[in-house]
Amino acid sequence: MLLDTPFNTSDGEGQLWEVYPGAGKIVQPPGSPAPASAPKASASILAAGQSSGGQQTIWPKPGSEKALSNLYMCMNWKMNSDFVGLQSGNKLVFLASQHFTFGKQKANGFLAVSKRAAEYPDKHFRMLFAHNTSALDNPQSCASDFGFACHPNVSDTDLVPDTWYTVEALVIASTCPTCKNATVKWWIDGVLQGSYTNLNYGEGIVNEWQINHNWDGGIDETECGPPTNPGNPKGRDCTKDQIHYFDHVVLGSVL
Repeated sequence: MLLDTPFNTSDGEGQLWEVYPGAGKIVQPPGSPAPASAPKASASILAAGQSSGGQQTIWPKPGSEKALSNLYMCMNWKMNSDFVGLQSGNKLVFLASQHFTFGKQKANGFLAVSKRAAEYPDKHFRMLFAHNTSALDNPQSCASDFGFACHPNVSDTDLVPDTWYTVEALVIASTCPTCKNATVKWWIDGVLQGSYTNLNYGEGIVNEWQINHNWDGGIDETECGPPTNPGNPKGRDCTKDQIHYFDHVVLGSVL
C-alpha cells in the first residue's frame, strides 16, 4: 500500500502536493455530494467563464519517491451534472514517471474521458489510456500518431455525468523504451475496459500518480468557444462548471 486517502481534505490528508494552483483546483465541496459509499468527495473545478486553469496534484511528495516498476490505482470518481469537457478529450489522472525518473526515460500517460459522439457537447463518454511523451511509440497496438490513444478493447462502459464510478488501473513499465512489454489495464465498476500487454511505456519506472487536467493550455480546445466565443468553433463551452469529484483513492505496487 502506497496511498490510502478518503479525500477528506484537498491534499489527501497531507500526502499530495500541488504544482501550480490555478483556475482549476482541488477543493473540499460543501455538503455531501457523494452517496453513503463515498461520503467525503473532493472536487477539481474549472469554474464557468474561466478560459483555462492549471491543475497538477501529485503523489508522492518530493523526497518520498520510489523506483517502482508498477503502479495500481483505485478511486471513486464522477463528473458533475453539467459536464461537457473539451471537444478533444479530457485528461483525468496520470500514472507516470514524469518527475522522479531515477535517470530513466520519462513516461507521461493518463486515463482520459472522451466524448462518444462527433457532435459537441455530448453527455456520453468513454475512458481510454493515452500518452503524450514524444519518445514513446506504440502504433503496434494503439491509434493516432505514435499510438497515442489506446481505446477500450475488452468492454466499453458508457460514462455519464452525475454518476459515481469505481475506476481501477494497473500500469507495469516496459523494461526498456522499445521493448514492447509494458502492461496497461483499466476497469470501470469491476469490468475490464482495456488490456494491453505489448506497449512501450517508460524504462522500468512508473511511480507517480497525478490529478492533472488539460485546462491549462493555450490551444483552441482549452479556450472558450460557442456560445460565448463563436469565433473559436473548437473551443470549450464556458457557460458551465467543469468538475471532477474524487473520493477514496488507493495506490499500491508489487515491490
